[in-house]
Amino acid sequence: MINLNSPINQLMYTTVLVRTSKSIGTGFLFSRDINDEKGILFIVTNRHVVENADKGILLFT
Repeated sequence: MINLNSPINQLMYTTVLVRTSKSIGTGFLFSRDINDEKGILFIVTNRHVVENADKGILLFT
């Protein structure tokens, strides 16, 4: 069984492969609570990975 409390395993499941028509890179998942019931999930990556791309694929572990 995978120990999700270890920092290494947590990083493995928050890292995203970002492949676009112009570039390839990685991103990570970031969650922000709006209130007690709702939150927003973001993918954070470098601008050059997505800049001027017209399509892309996200690969989650």
